[in-house]
Amino acid sequence: MRAECGLSLWRRLKEEESGGVAVEAGFYFVIFFLLCALLTDMSAVFLDKGRLERVNLSLATITQQRGRFFKGEEKLSASEAHQLYDLAGVLFKDSRLVSRDYAVYTDAVYFSPGEKLSAAVMLSYQAGSSGCSVRKHAMNDREVMDLAVWNPDDARWLPVYQVTICITGTQSLFKRLGGALGMTIGDLSVSSAVLPR
Repeated sequence: MRAECGLSLWRRLKEEESGGVAVEAGFYFVIFFLLCALLTDMSAVFLDKGRLERVNLSLATITQQRGRFFKGEEKLSASEAHQLYDLAGVLFKDSRLVSRDYAVYTDAVYFSPGEKLSAAVMLSYQAGSSGCSVRKHAMNDREVMDLAVWNPDDARWLPVYQVTICITGTQSLFKRLGGALGMTIGDLSVSSAVLPR
């Protein structure tokens, strides 16, 4: 009985013009719903990226102000990299990122004494394990040389520090769907390079 009612209703909708309008309206509603979901999802990703940028800038500023926070020591250590990681966790409180896994990469490049520009020591530390598949902002030699600054007061090249925060990009609903379909999913990664003050 119900099947017959459903079939007769479908036939009536097919035959009448108003049935075509109802089908079109249902189709448009689905498309509109998907667009709204996509906009909401993408705005959440942009909010996460903005939060990452603010936290990364704070960590880079702390690294830049080494004279105040690390007793004037220019050499970066693994314990300082872990302190920056812990501080990032504190800065993520009261945000959507508080429960997410993240990694903080801290790099430092020190130059040889003398006026000739050449890298002497490159240090790199990772704190945390976010599962980020690719480290997007690893410093290369050319970029480091472009950032190097000669300090005439001390007659030396200032070291270059870089702080990178990375969170896997699988939080987004559409990115998860794309991953299930075999599409490559990018990670959220923000990087800042600074010179000591």
